[in-house]
This record gives sequence, structure tokens and C-alpha cells, in this order.
Amino acid sequence: MKYLIFISVCIVISGRLYAQEINEILMQGNEYYKKGEYKAASGVYEKSLELDKNNIAGRFNLANAQYKQNQFDQAASNYLTILKNTTDPSILVKTWYNLGNNYIQQKKIQDAINAYRQSLLLNPTDNDARENLQKAINEKQQQQNNNNKPNTPPNPKKSKNKLNQSLAEQYMQQLRDQEKQLQKQLQKMPPEGQKGKDW
Repeated sequence: MKYLIFISVCIVISGRLYAQEINEILMQGNEYYKKGEYKAASGVYEKSLELDKNNIAGRFNLANAQYKQNQFDQAASNYLTILKNTTDPSILVKTWYNLGNNYIQQKKIQDAINAYRQSLLLNPTDNDARENLQKAINEKQQQQNNNNKPNTPPNPKKSKNKLNQSLAEQYMQQLRDQEKQLQKQLQKMPPEGQKGKDW
């Protein structure tokens, strides 16, 4: 019996040492990242994932370092992996936001719009996500206007700004409606630990 207890204590200690080793590796990668040495940071973050492929912090930092190196496909792949493997709202908000930025760099405007919307659904008060969503919507509208434009000289009577603003307002209204619905759902839910009346 004492032997089994000793083994479990060793497992707990080795687990703590293992986690400490990963944290030290991540801190080293963060130092490279802060210095702008993104390639070195990527290598260190990849090393942390060799030790624990489910390490969300390592994968998130790796995706960010890849983004900084214009490795947008690899970064997107890592962001998507994070979205599949976590339920932590704070991580999900950041990941959706960064994925939106990544898609903008790849000129995948609709994907960026969807990513920013997801970020805003999780955190409706994020002004950066809201501004980026607005810019992406404007860019999409501009692309659509350019695609629909015939090879004739532009007509000065048509106002592109009104069309852009109209579409942007529609999207923003949809977001506001979704936020209101989410707030209503949250208000209907009893606070944690509180149940209905116990008669």
C-alpha cells in the first residue's frame, strides 16, 4: 500500500516538473517574440508542442509568431486547432480576433468578417474587433462594387459611401440584434449556485 502511494506522489511531482519545463520553454519563446525574433520564437514554441501537443498557450503563441512571419496558412491552421480544442471564452475571443486579422492578410474578407463576428459574439464590448469588422465589411463592399462596375467611366451621381454605409449599418444592426438576444438569454439564466425556490 505504501508503495502505491509513493508512486502516485512521484507522478504528481513529475507532472509538476513537466509543466514547469513547458512554462520555461514558453517564456524563452516569449523573449524571442518580444525581441522581434519570430523565427526563433516559432522554433521554441514548436518544441513546447513536441512535449505537449495540446498546449494551447504554445499553439497560440506559435500561430502569432507564424503570422508575424507572413506564414498565414500555418497560422490559420493553428488558430483553427485552438478553436477546436478549447472552450475557454477568453482564449476563444483572442483566437477568433487573430484569425480574422490573419484572413485579412490572405484577402479572405468573408472569412475575416465571420471571425470578427464570432469574436464579438463572445465579447460584444471589444471595440477593436468591431472596428476591424467594419473595415472588412467596407472592403467587401468595395470589392463587390469593383466587380460589378462596367468598363464605362464612373457615374459621379452614384454614391459609393452611401452603399458602403448602408451595408455596414445592416451588418452592425444584425450584430446588435444578436447581442440583445444573447443578453436576454443570459438574463433568463439563474446565477451560478442559485436554484429555483425550494418549497
